[in-house]
Amino acid sequence: MSKNEHNTQSTTEPGTATRAVIEALSEMRIGDLAKLVSELEAEWGVSRHDNQVVPVPDIKARVATPKRVDVWLDGYTGSKVQALRALRKQDPELNIAQFRGMLENLPVALREDVSAEEGEAFVESLAESGLTLRVAAREG
Repeated sequence: MSKNEHNTQSTTEPGTATRAVIEALSEMRIGDLAKLVSELEAEWGVSRHDNQVVPVPDIKARVATPKRVDVWLDGYTGSKVQALRALRKQDPELNIAQFRGMLENLPVALREDVSAEEGEAFVESLAESGLTLRVAAREG
């Protein structure tokens, strides 16, 4: 039976043919099964290795890490007071009116032209603050 003939045949009861094949294979010796697999690969033009997962190098290693970044505040969850407190901890020089202005004019850059490490550290320091932060590579 060719591959196309096999695909067009139907059984009267779903799973019956599969069960019969499994039972027949269960009665075969391991050496005969290995030979059968090789013969099926040759007959159908496939390989048992076609669907194996091949490890791919870490994508971060392929992508160039930016040297300079901006950290943007895109939004916040929770109350405005919680957001203000979190921002105040990071930048105590600014007054409440300046912080409110930031929250009312989102998105806003919190840190500009800082090293990638400094930007990531800043974001990590605010990880549980409810602020939605984004690190963006500097253009140019």
